[in-house]
Amino acid sequence: MKDKDTLLFHRPSSKKGYRGSGVVHKTFSPVTIPCPGIYPVPGLAHTLSITKIAFSPDLLESPGTFVVDANAIKFPLYLRQIREGEYFHPLGAPGRKKIARFLSDQKISTMERNNYPLLLSGEKSVALAGIRIDHEFRITETTSQVLLLQWRKS
Repeated sequence: MKDKDTLLFHRPSSKKGYRGSGVVHKTFSPVTIPCPGIYPVPGLAHTLSITKIAFSPDLLESPGTFVVDANAIKFPLYLRQIREGEYFHPLGAPGRKKIARFLSDQKISTMERNNYPLLLSGEKSVALAGIRIDHEFRITETTSQVLLLQWRKS
């Protein structure tokens, strides 16, 4: 398996030939988020913090914090792993994009991609945790309440 800075050699674990990327994927149980709060994701050693507050333009400049329109969100939210072939519309992009392609464009290595799960409101993508929000949940002129999303290592 080849990554940006790494070349990994390994032999098959059985006598059969091995096919695949050789990447060991981290797994975690999906997390249901009934309301704003702090939600640990032990499988990824991260915590998702969601806080609902009044909108202030200063919030947009907070590093490591993503701001979404609270009126566009319907609880419960779900945090789960990205599935193959899924799309989302990254904020600032001209249209929808495959998540795998977006992560590649962001120079996130194959080995790191499972550290960024997908946050959903119903069937709609809200954000890739820690990377980018979906365009549909952006701040607009009519936004009065926002949700602050923080994806941090535990």
